[in-house]
Amino acid sequence: MMQERRLKKKSRRISIVILSAIAPLMMTGCCTWVTTDYATHAYRNDSVSRIERAVITTNEQLIVLVDGARAESSRQKQFTIDVKLPVNDNRTWVPKNGMVQGWNGQLLDQPGALPVAIGPTKVIEAYHSALSGKAQPAAIESERALELVRREKPDRQTSLLYVLIGEHPREIEIRFDGREVKTPQSYPLLIFVPVTLCADIVALPVELYFFATYGDPGPKPQPTKNP
Repeated sequence: MMQERRLKKKSRRISIVILSAIAPLMMTGCCTWVTTDYATHAYRNDSVSRIERAVITTNEQLIVLVDGARAESSRQKQFTIDVKLPVNDNRTWVPKNGMVQGWNGQLLDQPGALPVAIGPTKVIEAYHSALSGKAQPAAIESERALELVRREKPDRQTSLLYVLIGEHPREIEIRFDGREVKTPQSYPLLIFVPVTLCADIVALPVELYFFATYGDPGPKPQPTKNP
């Protein structure tokens, strides 16, 4: 009898743990909300597909002419990137207003601006940093180099890697601004909203029962009388 009671108690605990894990997925409206959000919005970054030319100014301002795309569109256009390199950090970000459409060649001809060699494109693992810890640009014989860094699928982010060779070698990874954008091309997925809405309605009684009985120890066993 005691063994049977322990097994029932253990089984109930396991059931509570499993239901607690899946309860957030059963919350009323969850399926509909996820479907609607996925069909209408996405988090994307500005990106670069090719580096045309780059210089570094006397005040450590990196000016780069690139082909790329805004987070809001996949259409490739010409952009001018203007970003201040950090003094001590090895990472920095290009703000949205730091990537301006069109090539501004006049910024490259500033007095004292030094040319930056364009290195080969690197492909690294998804969601990894471009920093290698070795300030040695491949196949580039220059004190300063700039490389385009892509990442393997499913990571679509790109970044720039500025490499400085010399007495004080450095690597600086330059990433791009990211934000929530609308995705009109995914709007057809909204056709599934009636299906997800039905699923949420059907799940409602299950949720109510679960939360109403959560933690209920059940009927207490009747003590047995000794003959």
